[in-house]
Amino acid sequence: MDRIENDDNVGEWDMGLEILNARLKPIDFVISPLSADALAQLPVDPVADVRSTSNLERYPAGDPFTSPFVPEPPPTDMATANDDSKAAQLHREAYDLYKTANATYQGDNTHKFPYIQIRQGLRSTTEQARLYEAYYRYLYYDGPVAVAANQPGKSFHEYGFAIDVVRGDDEILLADSLESAGWQKINADEGWHFEARGAASFTTVQTAIQTRVIPVSTQYVKELDAFLKLKQQYDFQSPAVLAEEQRLRNEDMALRTLNRSLILRAQNLQRRRDQLQKENADLNNAAVQINVATQRYNSMVYNLCPNREPFERCTHTDLKNQWLAEKKAAYDTIVRMTNQYNADRARYQTEYAQYNRDVPILAQDKVAYQRREQIFQRDRAASRRARAKLSAMLAQSQQHRSTAATLVGTITTLVSTIRQGL
Repeated sequence: MDRIENDDNVGEWDMGLEILNARLKPIDFVISPLSADALAQLPVDPVADVRSTSNLERYPAGDPFTSPFVPEPPPTDMATANDDSKAAQLHREAYDLYKTANATYQGDNTHKFPYIQIRQGLRSTTEQARLYEAYYRYLYYDGPVAVAANQPGKSFHEYGFAIDVVRGDDEILLADSLESAGWQKINADEGWHFEARGAASFTTVQTAIQTRVIPVSTQYVKELDAFLKLKQQYDFQSPAVLAEEQRLRNEDMALRTLNRSLILRAQNLQRRRDQLQKENADLNNAAVQINVATQRYNSMVYNLCPNREPFERCTHTDLKNQWLAEKKAAYDTIVRMTNQYNADRARYQTEYAQYNRDVPILAQDKVAYQRREQIFQRDRAASRRARAKLSAMLAQSQQHRSTAATLVGTITTLVSTIRQGL
């Protein structure tokens, strides 16, 4: 009977066994959060919704302060005093003009309000900058609709020479009363806004704005635009950035799971290989035993006759039957051993064939895993470079933001100095 030899193909296992030996390193992918210092520098955004498309093409070059939609401020509650308390916060010359206009208004028997109500008079430069930024976002960075606002330092509200009045259904009388006292409506789209152009110091303020404020305010607009542009182009919270980071996190988890699966499959193949080697040894041992039993069977000689006669001439029937029974038992043993051997050998060959199919499949899957991991490592490196660039751009945008805030402070000082000199 043929001896079953070990197959050299078992060595193909080495292709898959590398996984066990290498123990693929876990993938570490952690998105570093912003530092406390970076968070502290984030501006307080009056408009949180900054979209991705610039509106520069929608608006012609020139004066950016003409809005296609300018809603009127809502009216305040009616009061019973003779004038609005906000008027006292105006420059004294503008306050005098208000009192003159208010007297004219109250002297007309058709007036509908007790006095000329002021929605807003004196306005801080900080508030003016907030309004302007919201308006600038609306014009050029697809922000929500915002009321038209002038650059900080350029609004006469900041000097106490402008008021926004509540018109209600008394607009004509209000406008006539104010204009007769030296107030002027500047923009037909802003029927509530009046400037005290009849005040003696108004021209002085205009000159100071042109010569001292506008250069600083123009620089502020440049810094604001640089900040908004960088914020729009390099936003950490943009859908594309968040989607890519989530994709990488998902891929990281998938690769970890696949890595564990490959290791388990490799371990299983190792156990199967060991089992097949044991079965191979058992089959070889069984083959030897069958050969020995066959040789013993073939060499059986009848030697039970007391007269030393061969089987054919022996007359002792009982002894001959005993010997035949022994030979039959030996034969049955060989048949049983051979049948068991053939069954075990068939099962072994099936398992071994499946093993030989599974080894290259594991090797292919490992190559596919390594290729996928390489792509992941490449994409993760690109993401880290992009995040590093985002961090750099964030720092740069915050520098523009900080510079813009400093310029607002400078404008605030200029406005205060101009007001004190009047």
